[in-house]
Amino acid sequence: MGTPGLWEVIVSKKTKIDKISQEDKDKYLDLINTTNAKFTTNKYGKEKIAAPNSSKYKIIQQLEAEKAEASFSQAIQMPCVNVWNC
Repeated sequence: MGTPGLWEVIVSKKTKIDKISQEDKDKYLDLINTTNAKFTTNKYGKEKIAAPNSSKYKIIQQLEAEKAEASFSQAIQMPCVNVWNC
């Protein structure tokens, strides 16, 4: 199951990320993080990024940066709870 946009970002080698809805981007990032798909274990048993130079990893980095920026922007816009900390 999934939308065409979600399938696009999952299976396409050259995903056009600007054509994917924000909801599909969020679902894809949740899927990657839930399954731990961006990591692999090397022969010494240490976890490492599976394919740091791949186009998919670059998309993951972009989506994580967008999510962090959105969270930061949302935190800045929150009203002060304590007058002394404003």
